[in-house]
Amino acid sequence: AHRWGLSDGSSVEHTERDWRPLKPGDPLPTVRQLAADLEVTPPALYHHVSDKTDLLDLIADRLIASVPIPAETLPWDDRLRNLLLDFERLFAAYPGLAAHAALRMESPATLRWIEMVMSLLLQAGFRGAGAMRALHVVGFYNNPATLRDVSRAKVRQWDAMATNALDKAMKAVGGRYTALDSMKGHYRSAGEEDFRFGLDLIIAGLKQELAKQSRGRTKRS
Repeated sequence: AHRWGLSDGSSVEHTERDWRPLKPGDPLPTVRQLAADLEVTPPALYHHVSDKTDLLDLIADRLIASVPIPAETLPWDDRLRNLLLDFERLFAAYPGLAAHAALRMESPATLRWIEMVMSLLLQAGFRGAGAMRALHVVGFYNNPATLRDVSRAKVRQWDAMATNALDKAMKAVGGRYTALDSMKGHYRSAGEEDFRFGLDLIIAGLKQELAKQSRGRTKRS
């Protein structure tokens, strides 16, 4: 659980005047909720932050910062895998966090995420355009499923698709989509093991790309 309070400055910081813990499953708070927890009026919050977006930026940044950097003793691919799994769990645990970070690309939370991932890629040996390409690949894959509102989508945490809805839709259109039709009986809900499988494939590809970049640098030197 994460506790937050307002300081006399312009950021959200730990103080003795904490609001209730933000627990896994809690959405990012509204201004009214935070004001009620701190026993202040909503306008009083704006002595500390400029607007609601600024407030959510600060809370999101603290949540991203709570993810530990994997031990340097691990191989780089294990470090990257562990970091991305921890991010995925965080995004799934706090509804709205991934969407907020994705929409606020210039926010402290998103910049912190980029910094943490890019640091591991640079330590692995990626450089320049190759490092940016690797970052884009990781960014595309890290949180698409958790961007949606699970309660509205009626899917489980790790599902890449709503299998019940897919099955119902296929019965309604009857034979129009031959590839999907051939998969009848194989529709199933996804799990963390499926996410890990995809992550392993991506990291294996990044290792090959890193080796190719290293060979290119060796030839030029």
